Amino acid sequence: MKRYIFLFVFLCCVYPLWSQQLYHFNQYLFNDLILNPAVAGTNPCKTMGLDLRKQWVGFDGSPATQTVFFHGKFLKKVGLGSI
Repeated sequence: MKRYIFLFVFLCCVYPLWSQQLYHFNQYLFNDLILNPAVAGTNPCKTMGLDLRKQWVGFDGSPATQTVFFHGKFLKKVGLGSI
């Protein structure tokens, strides 16, 4: 057991750790094309939109996510979409 604790402390202290902020989308209600690209063309009408999201409001350099999307049905059985 002591060996595992030593190994854990060694890995946490010796190896440098880097991380990055991943994109975070929470507007799936309006833009389900981000979650599943196969959604393109499933609606009878064409959909176009713009999503804006800013995390940690009030902090300089905080992550921001912007998405412009369009998808719809073309011809009879063709669905096209773009993010």
